[in-house]
Amino acid sequence: MAINIRVESELGEVGAELLDPQNLTAKVVAASEPTSRCLRFVDPYGDTTFNSLQLPVLAQELECVLAFVSDPQLQAHARAILDLANQARAEVHTYLKFVGD
Repeated sequence: MAINIRVESELGEVGAELLDPQNLTAKVVAASEPTSRCLRFVDPYGDTTFNSLQLPVLAQELECVLAFVSDPQLQAHARAILDLANQARAEVHTYLKFVGD
């Protein structure tokens, strides 16, 4: 089940996108702490949107995942998600959207 990730404006315009043909996003989510405040709510079958108040917490959780996983492919995907989160944080009225199947 692919979970693509997009940086979107408040009007739904896509600024950047990370496609997930190898289902790596779900593995990144699974590698997070069970008590995570953001990643645990990513819905693999629906859409999950993080706003500017949630993005710093999400970025911190992704940093923890990066410190935990050793698989290079999974690390690269988690880093790409973190880069998108940081891009969304840097812009006004911008969201990070996880788009499930």
